[in-house]
Amino acid sequence: MSNNPSPPSITPPVLWQGKHKITKQLIGIVAACLLVWFSFKGANLSKVLNYAAQANPFFLGLMCLSAIASHFVRAWRWTILLRPLKGTKISLWHSFCAVIYGYAVNIAIPRGGEIVRLISIAKMEDMPWAGVLPTLLIDRLLDLVTIAILIGCTIISLPADTLKSLPWLYPSGITITISSLTLLLLLPKMSPIMSFILSISVIKRWLPSTMVEKVQHLLGQFADGTKCLTNPVAYPVIALASIIIWCFYWLNFYFVMLAFGIDKSLTFGKGLTLFTVSSLGSLVPTPGCVGGFHLLVSQSLVLIFNINENLALAFATVLHAFAFVITICLTASLCLIWENVIKNGKKD
Repeated sequence: MSNNPSPPSITPPVLWQGKHKITKQLIGIVAACLLVWFSFKGANLSKVLNYAAQANPFFLGLMCLSAIASHFVRAWRWTILLRPLKGTKISLWHSFCAVIYGYAVNIAIPRGGEIVRLISIAKMEDMPWAGVLPTLLIDRLLDLVTIAILIGCTIISLPADTLKSLPWLYPSGITITISSLTLLLLLPKMSPIMSFILSISVIKRWLPSTMVEKVQHLLGQFADGTKCLTNPVAYPVIALASIIIWCFYWLNFYFVMLAFGIDKSLTFGKGLTLFTVSSLGSLVPTPGCVGGFHLLVSQSLVLIFNINENLALAFATVLHAFAFVITICLTASLCLIWENVIKNGKKD
């Protein structure tokens, strides 16, 4: 943990401000609308709604509980990533609230939730934002590594004729694997590399000394945030937490399959493929993963499970609504009420 005093002028950048950020949001909204239109093109909306209305509410309730549990485990994993930064135990509740707030904001602003998550935990735990930032990157990179593993398992388990209908799966797996592992290896090296660049005489003459000092301070905090990657003792716990998170994600899918009664045609290969493709759908940078998730999940159900398009769209819509919107928004609202109303009321 860095012992240098924090310069008062250093504040976290608000990344969604500026015309170019507004343009990106507009592009995301337009992309979401186009993907939704393409997903539902030619579908019978009344049949889609009818299928959705027939979903078993008991299993949907279990899915919501599974989703909340996955967020708690993610929050627990994050406390492990953050611990070297603060040197003391991180509140699991604070970590959970920050995770949920971030997911809630992502529903409206793609990737904007990461900034809310960063600022929330930094404020609640009194930690430097520059140190928290690499832990967020590590959190996302761990997800990408898991998705890459899922793609590899899917390619191995699927027959050749099925793989032909998903030609993009193999190159996607290679790209995600190389990029995520490379970034994980480079993160602990970024601070020393940037410090070396700043120490070059030409750079030092070009930049004001006060700016160099501020950047060096931020780099020190950033280095503190990457210490979890250089501590082998933490690896088994991080790996266990990652496995549990994705087991809960799988339960989300399985419970919705039970709700729609399509679990009878489930095999290991089919279930793994659907889960993998849907995980890729969650990476689509649209508000709340709208459109891309619907398209990939519904088309996978049609191609792999041979179910009709209307049922497939109902499945994708209900899964998205409960996992990405209803559960997250309700949980985030309860967290806000507890933190800002009930908790503050008790203090008074």
